[in-house]
Amino acid sequence: MNFNHGLLPSDADLLHRTGADALDPVGESIYRDNSLITELQVESELRSRRASTRREATFPVKLHQLLSDPDAFGIIFWLPHGRAWRVLKYDDFENILLPRYFVNNKNISSFMRQVNGWNFRRITKGADEQAYYHEVSESI
Repeated sequence: MNFNHGLLPSDADLLHRTGADALDPVGESIYRDNSLITELQVESELRSRRASTRREATFPVKLHQLLSDPDAFGIIFWLPHGRAWRVLKYDDFENILLPRYFVNNKNISSFMRQVNGWNFRRITKGADEQAYYHEVSESI
């Protein structure tokens, strides 16, 4: 059964890949189901990309820990498909979760600068509007 719906063959192949890849609802890029990636895999990938002498976990590792915390659900959470996340309750996020996970980020603006600085992309259209995702390399 072919559900090509006007996509180029290469795009259709991407949609039917086994694994966690899917087309970005906004553009042509591919993003992965990061909810299935373990913290160890994230840390390993980041270490292989650049050597760090800091002892503190990097922003992506902290963000993954936060998104994996059951107490954070309903405030910030993975979308059901696992390829993007969204902040639902900004006040609770800023007052409860930011101080717990991001000591240096005193407010939502600082957090969002970090999100943008680490090249997370905001989805601006469709069902996942206002969610964020990151294109992770295929090696994870």
